Amino acid sequence: MRTVVGKRIGLVGCGRWGANHFRTLRSLREEGLVSFLAVCDIDKAATAELDADAVHHEMGEMLAQEQLDAVALVTPPDTHLALLDLALFAGLPVLMEKPFSDRHDASAEVLTSLPEHAVVVVGYLLRHHPGIQRLKRLMHDGHFGAIQSLCYARETVRGKPVQATPLDTLAVHGLDLVPWLLDEPLNSLQTLACEVEETAARIEFESPNEGKRGRVEVAWGRKSEVRTVTVVGSLGSAVLDFGANTLSTFSTLGGSSTPSVETYDREPLEEEWRFFLSKVDEGRGVVFPDANALLDQGRWMNRHQST
Repeated sequence: MRTVVGKRIGLVGCGRWGANHFRTLRSLREEGLVSFLAVCDIDKAATAELDADAVHHEMGEMLAQEQLDAVALVTPPDTHLALLDLALFAGLPVLMEKPFSDRHDASAEVLTSLPEHAVVVVGYLLRHHPGIQRLKRLMHDGHFGAIQSLCYARETVRGKPVQATPLDTLAVHGLDLVPWLLDEPLNSLQTLACEVEETAARIEFESPNEGKRGRVEVAWGRKSEVRTVTVVGSLGSAVLDFGANTLSTFSTLGGSSTPSVETYDREPLEEEWRFFLSKVDEGRGVVFPDANALLDQGRWMNRHQST
């Protein structure tokens, strides 16, 4: 039986989402997967309430003073490339929040010149959601027949964060999931519409070969929370509520309108961390999602982010 050795982790960025990473890491520490947790944020108030093993306010200082096994970058997209460079120079595996960066031409240069041994996992945590993984298997196995449409919807009551954009912040998960679930590169899909406002975005796609439709709808400042992925096929349909962690599947066969409902206990952020720590353990270079998928999304974003 393999002995689990807890990893020494540096968490850079302790804002709203960084605090979620911190809580997840504390939970994994109870299992022995994490043995030491250093936090780093340029805002001293962000780290004041965190019960960490070490506290820093500059990443270079943290890397110089702590013996770490890996680093997580939970910072704004415009900081990603510079901080990634620091971590890779130190020879550390990196879990970084999505998107890879907000400068997609520069991202391409970095992705095509990563060291062979680099471990870089980008935070598309919904790929790790057990309901999403179940949905992908059902689609692959033909459970819904010929896929007709796929919609990713994310609306939130939260106000728009300063400097955030609907595409880079909210729509980016949908822009990852739609091509991944349809098994088609994003740029192979025809973009029928890309409507971007200050606090919302709506994007529509069509597969030129099979006529499948994809849609991404996101918004801040709504009256209720919406977190769904909806699939419609010739033999059935499904709705994944990744807020409630339920997957409801419907069949057009047999005339029944009663869905089959599955519920999931595992949180995708925790699953993402387990995946990342397993890659750190393997000690082999990996980029996830793979570089082709990240470059594909980057090219699309470069064309449409100013739309």
